[in-house]
Amino acid sequence: MQRSKRSSAQSVSGVPEAGDALSTIVTMIERINGMNHQIATAAEQQSTVTEQISRCILYACGCANRRSYGATSAPDSRVISATVR
Repeated sequence: MQRSKRSSAQSVSGVPEAGDALSTIVTMIERINGMNHQIATAAEQQSTVTEQISRCILYACGCANRRSYGATSAPDSRVISATVR
């Protein structure tokens, strides 16, 4: 019987510590959830910026290709100069 009383007393004395530990765990989980939200938001923003950069690069390549085509399909300037003289 004495053992049971001592064991019960020890269990009861550990309850506040367990409560404090659970409170700390809950606080840490809330922090982690907040960080997860920030990371998700940042990842979404990075994805949007990456898409914008990709579109700009494709546009620039298209412009360069059009200019390149125009330069190669235009008559040679030496031929024009010789003809004009």
